[in-house]
Amino acid sequence: AGRPGEALAVRGARPEAAVVALLYFAYCRGPQRGQLLGFIIGLAIDLMQVHPENQFPFGVYAFAYTILGLLSGMLRGRFYVMNPLFIVLFTVVSSCATQLVTLLLTVIVASHREDPRAALLLVGGTALYTALVAVPIFYLLNRFFAYDREDREMIF
Repeated sequence: AGRPGEALAVRGARPEAAVVALLYFAYCRGPQRGQLLGFIIGLAIDLMQVHPENQFPFGVYAFAYTILGLLSGMLRGRFYVMNPLFIVLFTVVSSCATQLVTLLLTVIVASHREDPRAALLLVGGTALYTALVAVPIFYLLNRFFAYDREDREMIF
């Protein structure tokens, strides 16, 4: 029992495949669909973490992922989605922002205290680890859900 990606964790940092999938689909489909998908993914993560010892209040991930889906969707068509540098930078910034929002909400709502230095190291490590797996995941998603660069629409 643990969080998704726990088996791949390195010093507590684990890749966030859900963030990568959300970034891809929100960027390719736009802000409304990004919000909806972000909410669904966040709610699923919240539901997986429901137990008495959990320090995260219910709804934190749904909120953070909804915002991430909206903001990622707003970037639709502004960059070439399959540029590896874009993928890495997009993922690092998005992962850091999402983790910081969930951490901040947890501190505010649940009065959960964590060593700030350790938390920031974990945020950075997770963001970098997620960025490493983001490039191949983007390419796989793009292979199965072709993205046409001409009209910026997904082809199913």
